Amino acid sequence: MNITEFTFRILIIFFPGIIAYFITNALTIHRKGETYHFLIIRSFVLGLLSYVILYFLNLLYGIIVSYFGVDHEFAIQIFTVSLGGKPSVSYTEIIWATILAIPMSFVLALAQNKKWLNRVAKRMKVTQKMGDIDLWNFVLESPETEWIVVRDIKYNLAYQGRIQGFSGTFNENELFLRDVLVLQNDTGENLYEVDALYLSRDPKDLTIEFKLEVEDKE
Repeated sequence: MNITEFTFRILIIFFPGIIAYFITNALTIHRKGETYHFLIIRSFVLGLLSYVILYFLNLLYGIIVSYFGVDHEFAIQIFTVSLGGKPSVSYTEIIWATILAIPMSFVLALAQNKKWLNRVAKRMKVTQKMGDIDLWNFVLESPETEWIVVRDIKYNLAYQGRIQGFSGTFNENELFLRDVLVLQNDTGENLYEVDALYLSRDPKDLTIEFKLEVEDKE
């Protein structure tokens, strides 16, 4: 087997990982310049995880059908390749692993966006790290944060509204607000109201005040 054929086999085998990588990458937040740094490693790990899930699902299926006296072969070819051996290509396995990679990617993206690992680690007193890129995401993604007052120092304005969306990183500092009341910052005078407002400013020109929506505990 020449290098080109070997590379092609590897790419085909880890096609589910490539698909999973691009899905998770699209659904999670990254710093600029980090997007493709770990493409190969993450694709490899995600692809391997897809085949592991396929293996256990296939194993479970084999256990169920064997209960009814039906023989079922549950070996996955990718795991039967010995060190230095030729990668075996089973297109059926690749198709199923790719199908499994899609819901797996959504679950992994949800886990990353909801910071499940960091939440568990904080409960176990392992870390106090939030798991976010910066405080910008941590505060604005918090379920307790909804209504804010943005003080636009440079233009002497203040915007009181409900968070509808925001940019992925603090450096871009974009905000989209709904039900906005625009005020004169120094006097507090009501200027006008608007249904929605897009705001993009240098971070040092803004001060953001939050009204946390905390449920009352009886």
